[in-house]
Amino acid sequence: MEQFNPIQIIFDNMPYLAWMKDSEGRYIVVNRAFKEFSHKKNDEIIGKFVSEVFSGRIAAEYQQVDDAVLEWKKTQFLDHIYLEGVAGTKWFDTVVSPYWDAKGEFIGTIGFSRRISKRKNLEMELEHQKIFLSTMIDTIPDIIVYKDNSSRTLGCNKACLERFYGAAEELEVIGKTTLEILGDDRLATSCLKKDGEVFQFDETRKYEEKYGLIDGTIIDVETVKTPYHNKNGKVAGLIAVSRDITARKELEKELLRREQETNAELELAARVQRDTLPEPFAGSKVRVNTLFFPYHTVSGDLFNYKYIKNEQKLCGYLVDVSGHGVATALQTATIKMLLDTSLLTGRKIDEDDFTYINQKMQQYLYEESFAGVMYFEFNFQTAILKVISGGINLFLVATQDKCSLIPVYSGFLGVFDEADVEVLTMSFKAGEIYSMMTDGVSDLIETHGVKRQKGLAGYTAWLEGFSKSSERSDDCSAIVIEIVEAKGKLKVSCSMNDQEISEVQRAISDFLGEVAPDCAVMLEVAVNEAINNSLAASGQAFITIKRIGRKLIARVMDDGPGFDTARTRGEFKSAVCEAIIDETQLSERGRGILLMQAFCDHVIYNRKGNQVLLIKNIRQQ
Repeated sequence: MEQFNPIQIIFDNMPYLAWMKDSEGRYIVVNRAFKEFSHKKNDEIIGKFVSEVFSGRIAAEYQQVDDAVLEWKKTQFLDHIYLEGVAGTKWFDTVVSPYWDAKGEFIGTIGFSRRISKRKNLEMELEHQKIFLSTMIDTIPDIIVYKDNSSRTLGCNKACLERFYGAAEELEVIGKTTLEILGDDRLATSCLKKDGEVFQFDETRKYEEKYGLIDGTIIDVETVKTPYHNKNGKVAGLIAVSRDITARKELEKELLRREQETNAELELAARVQRDTLPEPFAGSKVRVNTLFFPYHTVSGDLFNYKYIKNEQKLCGYLVDVSGHGVATALQTATIKMLLDTSLLTGRKIDEDDFTYINQKMQQYLYEESFAGVMYFEFNFQTAILKVISGGINLFLVATQDKCSLIPVYSGFLGVFDEADVEVLTMSFKAGEIYSMMTDGVSDLIETHGVKRQKGLAGYTAWLEGFSKSSERSDDCSAIVIEIVEAKGKLKVSCSMNDQEISEVQRAISDFLGEVAPDCAVMLEVAVNEAINNSLAASGQAFITIKRIGRKLIARVMDDGPGFDTARTRGEFKSAVCEAIIDETQLSERGRGILLMQAFCDHVIYNRKGNQVLLIKNIRQQ
């Protein structure tokens, strides 16, 4: 029967290797796990030295531990690797201790080896991660420090250690507060105060501050302090990262300086723009107000007008260049000089002038830029308004009866070689109000609708209100015009040009319709016959019509050779008598004189025969 051995029973039930050796290092007891590991039977191990059981590295490592125990008579510990064939690398945790008999005599050693491959690999992985993180943090130029919830330093990176703390090793600062590390008490106190805010509110805080470095450099930093938590969710400390933003702050200062310079230049440009604008005008025939509200500091809109006294004309224009900003304003200013030269001279303006302007604009406008231009001319001799448009397609007219937007369909200038221009003519009357405006105003009027206002001031204030609209997205400019002349005189001229004749006939019709409505049609025929005679005689007619009390006097003259009025008067009487019998015997001029005589109270020629006065008595209105 096998002898009962309690030590063997205990050893065999251990999950790891266990053994006992005598004082000379021979195995006297091994457990089952040991035998399985060594691939040997009991009689191949008991009484043997370690070198007889194992070989290579494992034998050397076990022998090294045994020698240390035998020499120092103290427990020894060892983590070591055993290469077990194809199974790969195995890690063991070995403990070998001396043991004594009852008399205190050293009689051998007892050892245990546990397989710790999983734990050891995890420890190595953690160590690798620690080294990696440490290396990574040390390569970051930002100042990084992490602290516990008492603001004591737990660690920092190389930049913090060398540049900020001025320490050679991390151990010099571990467990210390900023106040104990820094020589600058003010900065240290400020740092601790901000740490307290992070702990108190348990949230990330960002600060901009100045740091004094070890080399004496003062830098601007942006510090982000973030709390971290323990497994119970309570604040365990914080991580502080301070980034050098000195270069950024310098750049911000430079950008601010440049912005201030740019704003000053913009304000100067805006002032120059405003200074080039015409002042409000108040004359006996017309009153003018203006509106100029850039969307930004400077505007892509500009305008000008001029009252030409000897011609009795109000001429003006608006220009709206696409875009905003300084570049657009410069283009607008260049075009303004061109328009001032072309449109405000008092001479006759037509489509050919806009063709010339269109060609010139293409030299001044950059790619993808275009311009809208509207020219207007109020002729107070003919009471005719002429509008020529290239891209500004609406203007406002307010009469006694209604207020409406008048369309003038056309295309932008400076885009194509051929200008798409539209010309509109219409009569005007005293008391009417006109607003020539850019689309920054007209678009909003179309959105909100036209509303009648009271007088020039009312329309000016109404239009100005659009500049404050939240829907506004463009420059707002307008010229508001009130016709104040009560027409008592008409002075016009025309040549053998169909358009001129048509405009003059319209002006005469409108004038006579206002001052002599009861006999306007007959008087219009008489005056037109006189004009026809003058045009036939010299190709040019000069007409003046005025009302004096109850008389209407029309003078039509030309610069032709005239005729013998005395002889013609006698011939005329004879021709008239014959014409009663046969109307075809009358010449064209004769029929004209006959009509003038029939429709007027007096027809008087001058001696030369190149001027006729037509006088008609009219009822007092």
